[in-house]
Amino acid sequence: MPKTLNTTRNSHSHRFSRLKSKLNRSPGHFCRDENGSIMIFSLMAFIVMVLLTGIAIDVLRQETSRIKLQNTLDRAILAAANLDQELDPELVVRDYFEKAGMTRFLGKITVESDAKRSYRTVTANATASVPTMFMHWKGVDIDHLDAVAGGRAEERITNVEISLILDISGSMGGTKIATLRTAGQDFVDEVLKDTSVDRVSISLIPYTAQVNAGPEILSLMNLTSTPRHNFSHCIEFTPADFTRAGWLALASGDGRRDYYQGQHIHRTYDEYARTAGDEHPISRIRNPTCPRQLNERISYQSKHQPARRLCTIRYGNT
Repeated sequence: MPKTLNTTRNSHSHRFSRLKSKLNRSPGHFCRDENGSIMIFSLMAFIVMVLLTGIAIDVLRQETSRIKLQNTLDRAILAAANLDQELDPELVVRDYFEKAGMTRFLGKITVESDAKRSYRTVTANATASVPTMFMHWKGVDIDHLDAVAGGRAEERITNVEISLILDISGSMGGTKIATLRTAGQDFVDEVLKDTSVDRVSISLIPYTAQVNAGPEILSLMNLTSTPRHNFSHCIEFTPADFTRAGWLALASGDGRRDYYQGQHIHRTYDEYARTAGDEHPISRIRNPTCPRQLNERISYQSKHQPARRLCTIRYGNT
């Protein structure tokens, strides 16, 4: 035991002697001592790293808030701009923000539309103030960052023209024509709703081998002098006519196009049948090249101007 105490005492005496020797050194020697110099640079680098990390955290929190705010605003204005929803668009936007707990961030809401409800535009913006955790330090002095979101949603339906082409040729006999009527009428009822007034129109175009344009459309076209008749109102088109939209209606000059009226063979066949002694021919042509019945002409339908129900569409001339 005495030996252990003596050893400890000698160790402490040695350490004290080394410390006393260092203290007795000259100030010049202390200045030349490079031990621990890297520590100063390390401390400065550490402070800079902490500051940059803090700035990154603050910016990340601001961007996270902005994305959440923008997503909520996008959903809100898209729902509000939907022409099928009957609620007040501004109330729809506010309700979305209320459900998300962001009402205090919502800014100005602008709604544009017309009386016909042919379009609706909803514009809104929102701003959230995100307090900083690190950037408010002295020297940076930024106590908050603004998360800004904005958007504009629009739905517009104007002047939609639909051409419904109906096959009434002889191949549509039996249940096919009945199925055509049902499907066609369902389509018309679906498209021409109360909300489509003055915005959507449908042209019904029945056809066999040709299309009966009707006397009104035919009167607007430049026709050749022959053949001219009033039995039907079909037009003969050339391949070049299908390279353009619409027809050329120039009265004269370069580019004038005279269309050839399709011939009609129904009457000729009736006369042939009667000449053969059949006063009530059952073999007359039921489906001539150019359909001639009133319900086989091109017609126009809209919500304000219904042309006819599709139950009047028949195949052939029955």
